[in-house]
Amino acid sequence: MTILDLGALEWRRIRRDAVLWAALLFGVLALGFGLSNGLAWRKFQERAIERAGSIGAARIAEAKTKAAELNANPAEEVDFWIDPRSGIGFEGAYLRLHDCLAPAPLAALAVGQSDLLPYCVRVAVGPWPAFLPSYEWENPLRLLLGRFDCAYVIIYLLPLLALLASFNLLSREREQGTLPLLLSCPVPLRLWLGVGSLLRAAIILGGAAAAVVVGLFLAGFDPGASGAALHLGLWLALVVAYGGFWFALAFLVNACRLRSETNALILVSAWLALVIIVPAGLNLALKQLYPAPSRVEFLDSLRRATAESEQRGGALLQKYLQDHPDLAPGDKAENQNGFVTTLLAVNAETSRLLEPEKQRFREQNERQLAAIEWLRFASPALLFQHEANALSGNDQARRLRYLDSVEGHRNAVKSFLDPHFASDEHFDGYDDIPAFAYQDIPATKLARHAAVGLLQLAALDIALCAAGWVLLSRPELD
Repeated sequence: MTILDLGALEWRRIRRDAVLWAALLFGVLALGFGLSNGLAWRKFQERAIERAGSIGAARIAEAKTKAAELNANPAEEVDFWIDPRSGIGFEGAYLRLHDCLAPAPLAALAVGQSDLLPYCVRVAVGPWPAFLPSYEWENPLRLLLGRFDCAYVIIYLLPLLALLASFNLLSREREQGTLPLLLSCPVPLRLWLGVGSLLRAAIILGGAAAAVVVGLFLAGFDPGASGAALHLGLWLALVVAYGGFWFALAFLVNACRLRSETNALILVSAWLALVIIVPAGLNLALKQLYPAPSRVEFLDSLRRATAESEQRGGALLQKYLQDHPDLAPGDKAENQNGFVTTLLAVNAETSRLLEPEKQRFREQNERQLAAIEWLRFASPALLFQHEANALSGNDQARRLRYLDSVEGHRNAVKSFLDPHFASDEHFDGYDDIPAFAYQDIPATKLARHAAVGLLQLAALDIALCAAGWVLLSRPELD
């Protein structure tokens, strides 16, 4: 009997396997629901980014219109702090630009921590903490549990479906008394079990990959976007390799010739350990080894730095003069310019005093990321999640690169506006404000990183299959 004949025979058996087809249907429906959740979150982000861009453009247009009105009517008086022709007035009352991180082409597949980390930051020239606010409200429990997306289905549910479809391939035949009939065929037992496992893996994993691809294209996926097709191919390859790990593990357990209930107990215990316990334990250990600096201590440092820098500002930074600089004795314009100059010095000093605290946060983040690069190999679930988030553009490393770009843009805008704050000349550089530009890492570089994880999963699959193949080659099994 050839392998093709064996495959045809096994296919006739599979067509009557209601459990397998029920598992496939459940998996496809779960992936569809997960993809719809991911697409909804992506649409929310895109609408928020579009709204932020509209607000920024509208406020600058309003500043231009107001400046033209004031220039046409020199007799009209306007408060210095809301005058669009002054640098400080424009920045405080009209500058509403936002630096936003656009979702990657595969963002809907793995939300990651994009609902926790900022993706749209308002441009401001104040001290560093002022430009990382949160404008959204979300249920903390929902943020804690995460979103039910495609990555969630693949990591948690796909292994269970794979084990359900293959945990008792050999033991079921023995318990039903049909194993001697199978052994009477001129086919080695390991070849029959291998073909049966391979066909079931092809159905479950092929159905999962097809559901993801069809759903993405129905949602308007553009394969021509930069790196989109390459990253999608790698994402699907990771799905196959990760799902293949669980089929290979079931193949190995079947090769041990245990009872069905024993197989189920071993495989479910492996799922619990590799998908739940190991990732949770490593996450807890990582937080203990590299704890993030206390946010409360940081806020205390901010208050101390602000108070210290204000004390150094002199008489013009007294509370009354901060609120009403135009009421101070002496020339009004001179008092305003003196206050603005001192305010710039205060902000610069506050930023300088906060730099060590800021650096502590950054160093701890970098240590955590470096540790994750190694710890991801401890579990197939961790490995898949890490690479899937990176290919989807929702990993922590991309967010840190984005925040670096935000800070660089803030410094550029600050350098552009600072000379206009205390200048007697009217400000009119509305169209010359430095633009925000975030540059992603090359798609090929990200692909090479993901390929390492893919090869690791493939090596695990091969090792498990080889171990099962050796066990099935024992003479007493033939």
